[in-house]
Amino acid sequence: MVDLSRRRKPSFESGHDAPVTLREQDSYGRWPVATAISRVIDAAPMEWSTRIGLFGRWGDGKTSVLNFLETQQKERHNIVIRYSPWGVSNESSMWRGFCDALVNGLRTNGIAVSFWSRAEYWLRARLDPLATTAKFAGRLAQASGQVPFGSVVGEVLAKALAAVNLTKRDVDRVLGCAGGQRIVVFIDDLDRADPVVIPQLLLALRELLDLPRFAFVLAFDRSIVAAALEKYNPAWGKSGFQFLEKVVDFPFTLPSPSPEQVMGLANSQFLQNCPFVPSATLDEVAKYLPHNPRRLKLFARLIGGMREEVERHDETELDWPLILLLSLLGTESHELTNELVAQITDTETEFNWLYFVDDEAQQEKMMASLRQMVARHAVDSDQSGHMMVLCQALIDECRGKASEGVRYHARFALSPDCITWREFRGFVHQWKASNTPETIRRFVEERSISLRSPVDVIKVELVGTVISHHSDLLEKASNVTAQEAHLQLMMDALENLDLLLQCVVSADSACTLTSRQMFDVWDRLLSLFTQWRHFTSNQRESELRNKETETLLAIATAINDPLKLYERLKPWSDREHYGDARSAKLNEAFVSQIRDHLEAQAIEAALVFATGSGTIDKLRARDGYAAARYFLTAPASPCFNDAALKRRLMGLIEARLGALDARQNALDWLEILLEALPYGDRFCRPEQRRDYLKKHEDFVELLWRLAVSLPSQYRFLSSILELRKQLIDGGVPETALPVPDWLALSLTKRSDSKESEIGSIPNE
Repeated sequence: MVDLSRRRKPSFESGHDAPVTLREQDSYGRWPVATAISRVIDAAPMEWSTRIGLFGRWGDGKTSVLNFLETQQKERHNIVIRYSPWGVSNESSMWRGFCDALVNGLRTNGIAVSFWSRAEYWLRARLDPLATTAKFAGRLAQASGQVPFGSVVGEVLAKALAAVNLTKRDVDRVLGCAGGQRIVVFIDDLDRADPVVIPQLLLALRELLDLPRFAFVLAFDRSIVAAALEKYNPAWGKSGFQFLEKVVDFPFTLPSPSPEQVMGLANSQFLQNCPFVPSATLDEVAKYLPHNPRRLKLFARLIGGMREEVERHDETELDWPLILLLSLLGTESHELTNELVAQITDTETEFNWLYFVDDEAQQEKMMASLRQMVARHAVDSDQSGHMMVLCQALIDECRGKASEGVRYHARFALSPDCITWREFRGFVHQWKASNTPETIRRFVEERSISLRSPVDVIKVELVGTVISHHSDLLEKASNVTAQEAHLQLMMDALENLDLLLQCVVSADSACTLTSRQMFDVWDRLLSLFTQWRHFTSNQRESELRNKETETLLAIATAINDPLKLYERLKPWSDREHYGDARSAKLNEAFVSQIRDHLEAQAIEAALVFATGSGTIDKLRARDGYAAARYFLTAPASPCFNDAALKRRLMGLIEARLGALDARQNALDWLEILLEALPYGDRFCRPEQRRDYLKKHEDFVELLWRLAVSLPSQYRFLSSILELRKQLIDGGVPETALPVPDWLALSLTKRSDSKESEIGSIPNE
């Protein structure tokens, strides 16, 4: 075989997914197709020119059929010439490439072509009748308003004339040198050429290259070529397929492979590229595998590219059905895969993707959401349908599996974790032998160098893995039956907490984290420890519970953001409970212990808001300042229920009397207190706020004195008066809200009707 294309095809044509050449490699039954085409060529009279079409989509195996056909034709001592217009973008390049393929192919087969002249009389002789036909066709077009086939042919032949320098004498001499041999020309990848040049070649094959003893085998995707023809000449309308019937004498369409053929190829390709995938897994996902042989080979190579990551894991660590389905969907759209994984692992979504929904309306809502998601990423309806099937299969596969596991396997192919369980177990073994931060530090540095990943990324992942390991130990301990095994797991969990503390809070901490990262660690541990708080049936479990508490307190101290930590505990709302009444009681005691530890520091941080400039207004924000607002405004706050704390708070406020920024703080403070009167807020109900205003009249009076300690401009007089009125309506005695002289003086200038709105106004 001689590949005479002037352009080289992409490299994947010669890799593992390259077209097959040997009959024993034929997995999809392409040899019989080649045999049928050979029979057509053999049966054609020598004086005929035969044009054969081989139709199939990209990757269906058209080139493999041509390879088989070449073998068969050479066994018959025929001359085989191959030309591929892959990537050709203009007519000149196409004709030069085609002519070069003919010339070089004949020379390769021992036919001297030095006589290939530039004389054009033969072509012109052939063209003259066609030109006459074209002229006549043009007249018909003017009369009918349509552009017939003949006019287009004339244009094409005129353009080809300058490139194809072929004479009748040349043809006769070529055929004479060929003896009784046929000249079989393969034109592969016609659908990969620029659509502009496709009609040129097809029209020439029909009219210009109608040469005796020549057989042309054209391999292409019929729908793509038909579309190019229709675009080339809009007058043909939707007759692109009909025109192909004028060019192609004998059409052959590649048959779809059977399920057995697909599995046969899949087994061979997976054995060759990724033997580490269990064969049973391949059987499980067989119906979702691509039927296109090239796509199937490429998919096997894709999985084979995971070998290095696979070898970092133990055999039992990887969920291969999940990996294969995620990878199959990823070959269609990585964006869709990531979006779907995010949906099915988000427990706060409107509907839970990982569990069956009994409500049919809810099921339809989920499917509608899925269809919309797929539509955003699909190219056409065929791909959309295939994506829907894969998405549904993936959702079904994820049911009952932990969200973190799903996310881990979704990251596996493109962005694998820096630490696998196998690597972590090896690290823990080393650490137990030394029990020093240096071992941790060395492991982090080695991982960073090996993976070319930043040290900080490795640190975060290591700490996260330690926490996940603790969760696994507790889960295993709850399910193991043997007492000895249970006690060993408890001991391992105790050692694991020592490792965690050595990582993040020891004097020589090996994994220094940012404040945000440390909070995430603390938050995750709080949820985990609360979940298992009720397991205290033996001494070892009690020791572990105490160790968990110590760990949480030590990390809280290292974070040094008591307000943020306190806000996470939400003493103003119902807390999460697990299990029965005993579990709830133990959880409450545990959370209270942590809260009590943080409370003094949190109060100190909250008191800063009482004296700062514009700080009280920040408490209006919903997130970030909830704990400070709780301490400074909630009826249940220790600042109002502990006499010493209340005196201190009021002393801080009183010391600011007369300060301009303090005055604004006081106004904001009073407004926040009043916000709960109509409907309540997150800290209290309306009636609780009324009771607060009455009970802490002295505190409200202090805020009012500070708020009116300096005169306000006339535009704010009404708002100050309205504020006083609301406080009175809320239960604060008028005597506790005296009107200063500057305000009283301003009121005397107002109308009697306006004055009546505030009732009697005692002077300060």
